Amino acid sequence: MLSDFAFMEPSIQHPIDETLFRYKRYHIARDQFLTLRDGEVEKTIIDVWSLRMNYENITRGMGEPKCIYFTTNPFMEIDDATERKIEFSAEEKQRRFNGSLDYEIKLASNIDISDAELVFFPVIRYHHYFIMCLNFKKRVVQVVDNRTLGKNTNFLQRYDNCDQNLVNAFKEYCKFKRITTLLNKMTKHDDEDDVFNHELVKMSWKNATNVTDCGVYCMRHMQTFKGNGPNWESGFNRTPANAIFLTSLRAKYAADILFLPMNEHKQSILQAARNLYK
Repeated sequence: MLSDFAFMEPSIQHPIDETLFRYKRYHIARDQFLTLRDGEVEKTIIDVWSLRMNYENITRGMGEPKCIYFTTNPFMEIDDATERKIEFSAEEKQRRFNGSLDYEIKLASNIDISDAELVFFPVIRYHHYFIMCLNFKKRVVQVVDNRTLGKNTNFLQRYDNCDQNLVNAFKEYCKFKRITTLLNKMTKHDDEDDVFNHELVKMSWKNATNVTDCGVYCMRHMQTFKGNGPNWESGFNRTPANAIFLTSLRAKYAADILFLPMNEHKQSILQAARNLYK
């Protein structure tokens, strides 16, 4: 019922710019939800999904790792691939990165990140979404991407220095905030091998042809990846049924976002959807 309401064609009563989700500075209008119906998912959808994942991880089960989810915004502050009108200095990029993390931590009820085991950063570069996960259990930055590298492309060509740029910026943030528990795990000691090198996570469902569903893959990976290897239960596969699964996820995730307790329009949207259903 909720996904049908979010995905229906605009009308005079429910125009294209009708706001369906609002929380603090994040709001999603009908035209943005329609990108979740089909095509490339709009960035704000991914960002709100990060808020949803933080909300869900608070009530994680026994033995589940503590995960922290940031939006696409922090990494954009330090990524040279991001289009900018002004080229910021390294110091200014770090300052903006720090401020973005501070805001999002406050938004998540001042969640304590000092004992985080997995810290997720969804990334959008050149109209493609993937995840970088700082895994403090394995002391490695894991890149989770549904797209294959290809025969003539290596890690550096595809991702530039994204992994180390993130590690270095997060180290500086931990120094600034004096989060010594995480900083120590990111620091190499004399008797240790290199720490926080990259690991490109292997997945049997990777492909080179799907260029429209990367946002849905990214959302599902954030929901199911727990720092484990290539065989975690994501629900994806390389059979024709995968397309049906992707379509079902689009509807499910639209309803999940609308039904979030933090959504200031939740009750009015529920009533409007019920009226339309009747």
